[in-house]
Amino acid sequence: MVPIRFKVTKKEGASFHVQVNEMPYQYDQLHYHPEYQISLILKGSGIISIGDNLEEFGPNKIFVIAPNVPHVFKNNSSYFEQRTAANTHMVSLFFLPSAFGGQFLQLPEMVKVNDFLLDAAKGVSINPSLTLQLKPLILELIEAKGTKRLIYFLELLNKMALSPEKEFLSSIPYSLKMKGTDNTLNKVFNYISTNFDQPISLEEVSKIAHLNKYAFCRYFKKITHKSFVVYLNEFRISMACKFLIKESYSISQVGFLVGYNNISNFYRQFKKIMKMTPSRYVELYGKAF
Repeated sequence: MVPIRFKVTKKEGASFHVQVNEMPYQYDQLHYHPEYQISLILKGSGIISIGDNLEEFGPNKIFVIAPNVPHVFKNNSSYFEQRTAANTHMVSLFFLPSAFGGQFLQLPEMVKVNDFLLDAAKGVSINPSLTLQLKPLILELIEAKGTKRLIYFLELLNKMALSPEKEFLSSIPYSLKMKGTDNTLNKVFNYISTNFDQPISLEEVSKIAHLNKYAFCRYFKKITHKSFVVYLNEFRISMACKFLIKESYSISQVGFLVGYNNISNFYRQFKKIMKMTPSRYVELYGKAF
């Protein structure tokens, strides 16, 4: 599905926007916006798609999403059947990269925060122990005014930047994958995104990278921290998840659509990566994005 541009409501006289959503289910259209987004889930669960990554979300989870990265918080089908109750509750902070002026993030004291925000292009999931520390700050921001509001916000960014209690959802920034520059890995990523439905051999991608297959394997793992085969399977399964929520495709059809000629292997890889079977995924997230 093609992501749509989303316009974030802005408040005059504020460098960032705090939005509280309590509704039957979260906004379910794949979308993007020029602002950074920091979201704390207080109620509700499902799958979040950030770029080409999929991750489970639930209460007391925090995610950081970089500007212009397509994303959607997708609740399972039961949420759509109970439209009268506020079954989800999420607090999100939105701010532009230029929110604090051109030089603020270049100050020596802000180096770690600036590095963290640049890394957020990979997608960030905050670990539970850090979430417990950050949750009170985010809730304080809802009502805070003036300088105190800004202090809370900077403290939030600083704690996230300095703590190791976070996980980057991708080893490569989504924006880098999408730019199509002619560096070695982008050629490989572009080839995979175009040909994932076809057989892809290590020999093929090694030639694209102008390396022998042994040198390519070492290079790929050094940069991405995972083997080429693991990355390819994760990419195919992430595409399978998107196809599965289109009701016109059966599970077997989806397996072939994402490049698995052996359906048993498709089931095995899906369960390994998503921690559930394709049929269970359809049961939980059967409504289209």
